[in-house]
Amino acid sequence: MSNFNIKEKKLTVEEITVLGVPFDRNSSFRRGAALAPQRIREALFSESSNMWTEKSTDLGLMSGWQILDDLEFLNQKMAFEQIESKINELLNRKARVISLGGDHSIIYPIIQSYGKRYSELRAHAGKRRLRK
Repeated sequence: MSNFNIKEKKLTVEEITVLGVPFDRNSSFRRGAALAPQRIREALFSESSNMWTEKSTDLGLMSGWQILDDLEFLNQKMAFEQIESKINELLNRKARVISLGGDHSIIYPIIQSYGKRYSELRAHAGKRRLRK
């Protein structure tokens, strides 16, 4: 859970939503990727950085995006189902989701959610073949 006290609000169409996915159970070497969402937020909101873009847009004043608290995994074995469910919920609300995550395995449930929502992803994935 973050310390930013950011509340989930009603999304407008195509609003950008940042979601932390602190999961590193499938790391093959070292743990620690689960700390990434919190560390990224700390850097984003630190005194040594600012919310300005290269195009002189102040993201701190700009509407159209929100940062959600990290997912909390109640059962590590059910984490992928929980990730997929949350992404599905956000996509159904027409959010554009940016995930701050843990290990590489979290991409699987995220892509599953996008594939359910966007048929062109399913069609493209179906045409790909692994080369031997």
